[in-house]
Amino acid sequence: MKAKGSGLTYQWSVKARAGLWKRVSGKAGKKKTLVLKAKGAYDGASVRVVVGGKGTGKKTSRTARLTVISRPTFELQPASPLVDAGSALTLKARASGNAVKYRWERSSNNGASWQAVTSYRSSPDLKLTPKLKESGNRYRVTAKNAAGIRTSRAAIIVVNSTRNDAYAEGSTVVMNNWTVLIDRAVYDLTDSGDQLVFGMTKACYRGPGKALAWSDLAIEYVGTNGVVYDNGDVFIDGDIWDAPEVYTGGCVAFPSFAFPAHGTALGGVWRIKDRSDWNVDSVAFVEGPTKS
Repeated sequence: MKAKGSGLTYQWSVKARAGLWKRVSGKAGKKKTLVLKAKGAYDGASVRVVVGGKGTGKKTSRTARLTVISRPTFELQPASPLVDAGSALTLKARASGNAVKYRWERSSNNGASWQAVTSYRSSPDLKLTPKLKESGNRYRVTAKNAAGIRTSRAAIIVVNSTRNDAYAEGSTVVMNNWTVLIDRAVYDLTDSGDQLVFGMTKACYRGPGKALAWSDLAIEYVGTNGVVYDNGDVFIDGDIWDAPEVYTGGCVAFPSFAFPAHGTALGGVWRIKDRSDWNVDSVAFVEGPTKS
């Protein structure tokens, strides 16, 4: 700053990007030259000086805007979401710093290796429509500018099964306090001509204390018409109602069956509901038989 006159005085002021003008205190604010240590808080700040002189009054300089390029720092990290298969999902992140660009990366092997999902760009948001098979994938974002690079922590996506994106037959499904496997699902006709869907179920309890499968689990069948069917109040020896009480780590095996409407059985799905958590039910879908 250069000013003409005698007996000149100086008073420097600084205003943050969103704030009010504040005088620079002490001797530093009254010198002809203002020296500031570059830091992120000064990025986008404004600086001006008021100069006084004998018999000339006071004059205010033009405003100078500061640009400070600092290594990005994450102010918002991507969160680990729970989403239904096929539903829209947006991962969000924000990093401070000048002229930051973002690149998202994905890992499908628990973080052992990463692949780029996007090239570097100005938008930090990543829009996804995950499938069931993508459950457990990890996503992280790298923020870069001229001062350096910083990588966010990883978010793990947990994807719920749906009727249209169900677990394969024979999959072990982890639920609230139970793991459930339905295998050897078959379709047949009863002597009365009703349709029957039948599958062998193995359920293992992982929760505290002891539990009963029939009080915690509901295993029903969703036909291709979207209607939910159960055992029709038919009971057979050894079904879920006969399953014994088990302690933590214990397993029980029993048949699951339902009587769907004609023409709706093949291509339907099992619906498993774990009601052992008082706060929320865990619901999963497993593929049913595709041929008789």
